[in-house]
Amino acid sequence: MLTADIPGASKDTLEVNVEKGILTISAPVSWTVPGNPSSTEFELASYYRQFSIPESLDHQKAKANLANGILTLIVPKAEKAKPRKIEIKVS
Repeated sequence: MLTADIPGASKDTLEVNVEKGILTISAPVSWTVPGNPSSTEFELASYYRQFSIPESLDHQKAKANLANGILTLIVPKAEKAKPRKIEIKVS
């Protein structure tokens, strides 16, 4: 599971891609406030991050949710990567 704060991003402009073991999250951010602010604590900028992720994850079953500027991405382990018990036979 990965969570990312992406304030000002919308579902329509947010892109999440996986290619060759690299997870890329990008989103242009636009935020307009009426009036002229007297001071600002931070400035919104476009979001772009890349992460290296193992090939043992099942990218086809990945799910992403964006709520209140927070992206939650869940990528489960592939079935072949999960541990399994080996049955012992007596002969």
